[in-house]
Amino acid sequence: SSIEVIYYGLDGTRFDPSSADGSKVRRALGLRPGQPVIGLVAYFYPPGDSPRLVPPHLVGKGIKGHEVVLAAIPKVVAAYPDARFVFVGKGWGPLGEAYEAQVRRLAVDSGVDRHVIFAGERSDVADTLASFDVAQQVSLCENLGGSIEALTMARPLIATRVGGLVDSVKDGRTGLLVEPEDPGGLADAIMRLLADRPLADRLAQAGREFMLQGFTVQKTCDDLDALCARLESASTPGYRPMVS
Repeated sequence: SSIEVIYYGLDGTRFDPSSADGSKVRRALGLRPGQPVIGLVAYFYPPGDSPRLVPPHLVGKGIKGHEVVLAAIPKVVAAYPDARFVFVGKGWGPLGEAYEAQVRRLAVDSGVDRHVIFAGERSDVADTLASFDVAQQVSLCENLGGSIEALTMARPLIATRVGGLVDSVKDGRTGLLVEPEDPGGLADAIMRLLADRPLADRLAQAGREFMLQGFTVQKTCDDLDALCARLESASTPGYRPMVS
C-alpha cells in the first residue's frame, strides 16, 4: 500500500505582510514601537485527562505549551526587560475557559504577569502576526498548528520538534526548532532571534517563500486533483490516500 501526504494550505493573498498593519495591533495592546514582542496564537485547549484520548505523557498538560512559554519568560526578560509575551486566543469551551484562567493565575504566581498580555480572540490575525518580532508554535503535540499562518506572514518562527511542525519549520532555514517542554531552550531561541535581526529576517523571508511554494490552498487543491486522477487510473490494489 502507499500513503499520500497532502498538506492543507491558506490564501497567501489574505496573509500578506505587505498589506498588514502590525502597528495598529501594537497600539491596541499598549505596546510601544520597537518594544520586543513575542507572540503565540492558539486556543487554550483544556488539558486531556484520559490516556485513551492523549498520549500518556501529555495527560494533564496544556497541549499548546502556554505554561512552557511562561517558564521561559524570566530568562528572556533578564536580557530584554521590556519584552512582552502576547497570548492570542481564548479558552476552547467551558473547560478551556477554566484552563485559561489557570494559566492567568500561573502568570501571576510565577511573577511574570507584567510581561504577559492576554489579548483574547482576535479576527485580525494577519495584522496581529505582523505585530510580533518573534512568533511561537510550541505545542507538545501538533500537526501544522498555526505555523503556516506565521510563516506566510514572514514572521521569525520558533516551533517545537513535534508532529507536522518539522515539515513546515526547517531548522535554521525557515525558522528555529526547539525541544518540547524545554523553557530554557525556548528562551535561548527567542533571545537569538531578538539579538540577530538579520538572521530573523532571513528565516522570515525564507519561511514565507516556502509556504507560498507548498502550503497554499491552491497547492492543496492541485494535489487533491492529481491524487484523484491517479486513483481513477490506478490498478494497484490496496492504495490508501491520507490527507494531512
